[in-house]
Amino acid sequence: NYLIPSSTIKGNMRSFFLKVKNTLENSEITEIKDELLNKVFGNKNNQGEAVFYDSEISVKDNENKKFKYNRIKIDRFTGGVINENLLTEERLGNTKITVKVRIKKEILNTDRNIKKLFLLYFRDLGMGKITIGSNASVGAGRFKNGTLKLGEWELSFSSEGTIDVENGVKKEITELFV
Repeated sequence: NYLIPSSTIKGNMRSFFLKVKNTLENSEITEIKDELLNKVFGNKNNQGEAVFYDSEISVKDNENKKFKYNRIKIDRFTGGVINENLLTEERLGNTKITVKVRIKKEILNTDRNIKKLFLLYFRDLGMGKITIGSNASVGAGRFKNGTLKLGEWELSFSSEGTIDVENGVKKEITELFV
């Protein structure tokens, strides 16, 4: 089985949170505190309150597909194609991956902005706007569709940008998070 390490997910999520924080810094929309991000993700002195789990990508012959992906090698100095340098990679497609993060309710209830950041991260991940791993520039590491479960709520995101909410709580979720 293939694995996405928890450290990759944690780093990817922290990077996204910091990008949003820096974009919205000094705006009237939101204020995200560095202390809160350090409490969630940790710093050099502590590990942080959020627990990230490795994401297993199970490969079953009938359900998941391995496929060959051909691409060319580019000379990074000239920007041109390197002659006779065709690469063939084996990639996984049509797989199910569960990204699991556990965080205490007290931290989520400390600041509404942290809830918003988690929702935005998983929404963008499910819609393929955030990549995980390397080779993002050649289309690897993108998710096509996703489902986010928050307690009894379930949101499904598609790469086309639609959001479906189960259990008839769309108004509640948008008021709480968006």
